[in-house]
Amino acid sequence: MNSSSKIVTIFFFIFALLPELNACERHGMFLGINPIERTNNFGLMFRSQMYKGSSHTHDHSHSHDTDTETNSGIVREYYSMLDLNARFYPLRDLEVMINLPYSDNKSYLDGKLNEQGSGIADPSLLFRYTIWSTNTSDSTGKMLRQRLQAGLGTKAPVGNFKPEAHDAYNPHILPGTGAWDGIASLNYSIRKNMNMAAASYTFRYSTENSLGYQFAPRSTAEISYFRQIRKSSKVIMMPELGVSYDQAGIDLYEDTYAENTGFDVVFIKPAFNYINKNTAINLAWYQPLMSEFKGDQPDVKGRFMLGFNYFIR
Repeated sequence: MNSSSKIVTIFFFIFALLPELNACERHGMFLGINPIERTNNFGLMFRSQMYKGSSHTHDHSHSHDTDTETNSGIVREYYSMLDLNARFYPLRDLEVMINLPYSDNKSYLDGKLNEQGSGIADPSLLFRYTIWSTNTSDSTGKMLRQRLQAGLGTKAPVGNFKPEAHDAYNPHILPGTGAWDGIASLNYSIRKNMNMAAASYTFRYSTENSLGYQFAPRSTAEISYFRQIRKSSKVIMMPELGVSYDQAGIDLYEDTYAENTGFDVVFIKPAFNYINKNTAINLAWYQPLMSEFKGDQPDVKGRFMLGFNYFIR
């Protein structure tokens, strides 16, 4: 079994054992949890990702029919994004999510800036509908709440994706993709008393942009456990521990597989959520447990998120 298959097997074994989470990668959309259900809100989310690896060059010697790989430097990549987001509930069971991102991405080679892309990124719109929910009580009188949501949405090609407008040639460094995306999601949550578990799956498919580049389909699955600690009638703290699996296929350029694209990563996610009446602050760190990046790509070292939301009651 190769390492990619091992990652998939381990993750779905964990997923099978456990009963509104996120999808996040370089051009991802953050969905996040909603600590106060069915309440309109808006906020800001800062996201940062760090990658590190070695850049390699190949020396082809035709006389000896050899291909020698040499290390040409240490690559560090930093992807930062600030999202303005909002959730609205035009109907009790219909959730509308809007995400307006600004990105600032940099790549360094041996400590010197090598590539940079910053600007308005691609906004996204997602509709999620509660297709099933139930409230029951057990023999002790404690309530058991369950909910299943399905979502459909899109990401619009607003951000600049042309290399000549930035000091970058890597399509993943640029703020935009130049392509329309289709987004589908499935979310399940279960809550009993002060304990909550949640699971989510998000899939995104990209169309080909005008430069002939097509980002590969991407998917994220995540499970998390939350413990609610009520400090007062207004203050709630929710520590969280989760496991996330991110996967992306190989990109296409003019119908040919693009080199150095595609990955599988499993993260462990400790997080903390703080709610005080109409405001919420959430903090999360994604620590990679297992990863496989195709070709000559730097490896992910971690992801950080910090968010603030205001709820309109």
